[in-house]
Amino acid sequence: MTWKHSGKVEAFDEIGLDQQMAQQYGLAYNPADLMSARIFISRQALAMLASLNHFDQQKVIKEIAFVCNNPNSCSSTKHSLMPFKRFYRTKDQFRSYHYLIDFKITKNDQVVIHDIYLDQTLVGPKSRHRLERNMLYNVKRIGGRFNGALDDDDLKRSIGAWSQDLEAESQISNQHAAVNGMQNDLNKATWLMGAHLDAAYPNDDFDTYTLFHNPTDRMFYDVVECVFDKRQGTKSQNAQHLAAIFYQNQQQGKKIKWVVHSQGAIIFTAALEEYRKRYAGLY
Repeated sequence: MTWKHSGKVEAFDEIGLDQQMAQQYGLAYNPADLMSARIFISRQALAMLASLNHFDQQKVIKEIAFVCNNPNSCSSTKHSLMPFKRFYRTKDQFRSYHYLIDFKITKNDQVVIHDIYLDQTLVGPKSRHRLERNMLYNVKRIGGRFNGALDDDDLKRSIGAWSQDLEAESQISNQHAAVNGMQNDLNKATWLMGAHLDAAYPNDDFDTYTLFHNPTDRMFYDVVECVFDKRQGTKSQNAQHLAAIFYQNQQQGKKIKWVVHSQGAIIFTAALEEYRKRYAGLY
């Protein structure tokens, strides 16, 4: 099993995570989660939390509170060599975040959150497309620009223009980004949205872009998700996640050129509504 850490390296001294500390680090959280558990966390893990967008922060803090209250959960795995060290794999049913919580239980039965990792086993395309995750990917160009596909050879060149060696990201690191539509597995979304970006911004010289991958869950459920996002009220996990990314971009002063396609346009519109409702008054 391979794990990739993506947080900022700091000392592993332990501090209490309460609402005051969460506000100091600018974390998004449900107050009930922090009030339900006494949380001790390393500065390394806290730095990792601070690097995530608000959607992921809320999800991970919820799981941290669960770990502190249920350290012997069946979802926790003991380290083979260190008896006080354990790992907790997320059990969230909505496939919208993907982190491993590294914690230990001290001799005094105190739970300490030691670190947080990106779960590499969940990254990338899957043979069963419905197992792919909603995730940000940095996509690199390895071929020429898209200038139209008039025959099979043009189509093959378009498909091969973007690398399938993808890097998962916690935030947008490029000037161009895209949200794919329904019935697009990750491999197809990668080159198709690259082609859309080439067509939408013909005068821009870019060799990478960020894909906000909207995984397909078969036609029926993709349509249901579209209907859900077009109604008033609570939006889908996709839209909530994208709204948090909008806020993160705004906080960092980033100007992103977007392309959205098919269901991606519905998710994008729903995310704007969610952004205005949740984040517009925060700056």
